[in-house]
Amino acid sequence: MISYARGFKGESLVKTKEKTFKGVIPVTGSNSSDCKEALVKATTHGEILTITGDVHFTSDDMFKAAELPARKAKIQELEKSKKISVSTHQNQAQI
Repeated sequence: MISYARGFKGESLVKTKEKTFKGVIPVTGSNSSDCKEALVKATTHGEILTITGDVHFTSDDMFKAAELPARKAKIQELEKSKKISVSTHQNQAQI
């Protein structure tokens, strides 16, 4: 059955688009340090899904990503205190 809309054949006006989308390509590998660092910087659900490749990830990944900045700050603090203690020890040894 041919349908006519305003004098045109409806079937001849239909365009079909081939599906070229094959799925989401993950930006990082799962359970990698790059993934956790990228999750720290992610601010939206879309960014998180892009990072993980729209696959399942656990709450452990999110907790580790949330803990990462605190650990980096603690490491920097310990390195500063180490440099201070090493320099004071060297100064005392020279005296």
